[in-house]
Amino acid sequence: MTKENNQKNKKENLDKIQEEEQKFWKEYADLMSIKKYRDAYIYSPLYQDELKKIKEFLNFNNKEKEKWLDLGCGSLPVTELILEESRGNIELWGGDINLEPAKKRLEELSNSPIKLEYIDLTRKLPFPDNFFDGIVSSKVLPYISNFEGAEGKEAIKKVFREIYRILKPKGVLIWTYNTKDSNNLHGIIVSIGYLLNPYEWIKRKVFLPFYAIKMMGFFKGTIEKLKKGIYHSFSKEEYEDLLTSVGFRNLEWKSGFGDMVLINKAEK
Repeated sequence: MTKENNQKNKKENLDKIQEEEQKFWKEYADLMSIKKYRDAYIYSPLYQDELKKIKEFLNFNNKEKEKWLDLGCGSLPVTELILEESRGNIELWGGDINLEPAKKRLEELSNSPIKLEYIDLTRKLPFPDNFFDGIVSSKVLPYISNFEGAEGKEAIKKVFREIYRILKPKGVLIWTYNTKDSNNLHGIIVSIGYLLNPYEWIKRKVFLPFYAIKMMGFFKGTIEKLKKGIYHSFSKEEYEDLLTSVGFRNLEWKSGFGDMVLINKAEK
């Protein structure tokens, strides 16, 4: 009975965490659904730097129509980058647990071929084996609290295994995460310069310091979850071990977002 009770308590605890997670990320989705806030983030120098590094990893076979997925697509900035770099010769999905920001962005785009898919990253991915030529995921994977009952490093490993499953042989995963030391001086200086520039306030139609306060409130929540052990932060070496143990190879790394983010490309 003790074992059964422990399993029941664990499930109830994970269900509670998952419910809280959905509320937490809905707040972020609601913020990114507002165009002026979305643009303030997307066009910031730091995020543009991250997009540039992701772009450097993108490579398409223009002779064939490839299938790609933006996993945790948000308001579609990375999805649009993939579409642009592929010159439209692509089948492209954007997947997220909250699709409202993506739907609002698609309303602004005319005749976009981007398909949206509800994806809960605590569960098995809704795609068949060997389906995608490439998967991109920007600052999403480290925020997975659990995966089908597994927690911590084992949960991340299982997510990598799921991604590996739905990639074609020689398919690529490009993903990014905040480093443990995100208080990089260069990134902080760039951020302050952007936030305090009145020209950017006019251009983005938002008082950027107020926007920054709202964003800092959200990121404070992620830091608290790290301290509580809901999220887990691993080193580059630990992530490499997880990726290679699943079967990924030819790992390449770049730094971006003012050296506060690492971008990885791994091949199946």
